[in-house]
Amino acid sequence: METSTWYVIKQRLAWIRMHERGVAVTQVCLHYGISRKTFYKWLRRYQEGGRDFHVLKDRSRRPHSHLFVPLRAGSRTVPRATVERLLALRRITHYGPRRLAYYLSQEGYHLSVFGAYRVLQRAGLVKKRRSRPRKKPQSYAMLAPGQRVQVDVKYLPPLRLRDRPEPFFSNTSTLP
Repeated sequence: METSTWYVIKQRLAWIRMHERGVAVTQVCLHYGISRKTFYKWLRRYQEGGRDFHVLKDRSRRPHSHLFVPLRAGSRTVPRATVERLLALRRITHYGPRRLAYYLSQEGYHLSVFGAYRVLQRAGLVKKRRSRPRKKPQSYAMLAPGQRVQVDVKYLPPLRLRDRPEPFFSNTSTLP
């Protein structure tokens, strides 16, 4: 086991040993900065494990199974019939995940847009987008003052003036 795992096991064993010496659970929890629920969880595991300190090691949080259960909310596996219909629609129409998910919902299948995308990705039907090369930012640093001048020009709509019937432009630069 790793050093950090041994440290955690020793720490939990210290909680339990302190309680076995007669210290109240509340006092043990206050001393070590843990909740009573946490303490009782580890005490129960220690007692059920035959008082072996190896049971104080963290367990894996990985799910035990990944099976499809029909009509269960939050199921993580797409039914085979939905996958087959999605791939058949894709071959016929060449639509993307958004349209495919819409048409499947019209037919009574329940699949999110991202779910449709994942199915297409697993089937190898998603092309990677072409990335455009990034433009290098243009430097505006000049060697001498006045090397580059920027002038703003503003178009003004026609005005009803006696002497100027045509539209005219206004210069908004700060040059003298």
